[in-house]
Amino acid sequence: MISSRGCPYRCTFCLWPDVLYGHQFRARSPQNVVAEIEQAVRRFGHDEIYFDDDTFTIDRQRVLDICRLIRERGLEKEMEWIAQCRVDTVDREVLEAMKAAGCGYICSASSRARPRC
Repeated sequence: MISSRGCPYRCTFCLWPDVLYGHQFRARSPQNVVAEIEQAVRRFGHDEIYFDDDTFTIDRQRVLDICRLIRERGLEKEMEWIAQCRVDTVDREVLEAMKAAGCGYICSASSRARPRC
């Protein structure tokens, strides 16, 4: 599932923004995203969702809203999801919200100890 496109960061190891969605971040609303999740789970029987966003956690409040809506609809009991994240775009509250909403796996990468991207 794609809930947003684009990544404003210019990490040296990442080619996706240059070849796919660009560097301008554009996101679907939390309501729209969770409605699609609900349809995938309840209508089509999916039990896992993979967010193929360049960086799912760029907009902190949007992530928290998606997690809240997933829990309000009880979807966290019916599926697990995976997201790609930058480690500097999450904090304890976001990670706990993601886990409570059924996130079972986070993909992240780091290119060096000194921040450059």
